[in-house]
Amino acid sequence: MKLDKPKYLVNILFIIIGLFLFFPLLMGYFYSNSFLNYSSQKNEQLEVKLIKADLIIDYGDGNNINCLSQEVKRGDTVFNLLKNCSENKENSFSLEYDIHPEFGAFIKRIGDKESGGNGKYWQFWVNDKFAEVGASFYELENGDKVIW
Repeated sequence: MKLDKPKYLVNILFIIIGLFLFFPLLMGYFYSNSFLNYSSQKNEQLEVKLIKADLIIDYGDGNNINCLSQEVKRGDTVFNLLKNCSENKENSFSLEYDIHPEFGAFIKRIGDKESGGNGKYWQFWVNDKFAEVGASFYELENGDKVIW
């Protein structure tokens, strides 16, 4: 079967137009699906996971500050918890510290108790175990109980 030249050109023109219309639609489908999957994975990674921890400050004279069931971000440290609780309106207390590049936070004063006063320094325990790292490096886990 032999097509005459005008019909042949019209058929080729329809094929070319069809490809130009169909190809972008096809690519748009793949792009949008891969973009949606990528963006939903990114959103899951950006989602902040919260944990709860307790903080008790024992002044050693019968007075305590209890900062219980505090929500902190996963990966936050004992120092973050202490700082957050000092800024909490319910349990507000003064906190003085120095930050050392290699050693992290050094607690100088909590409330009216100065570190080093009467030969006593601020120390902390987590879940009844003495911490072997500084407060800036001890990452909290859900349900931790910190006592200073």
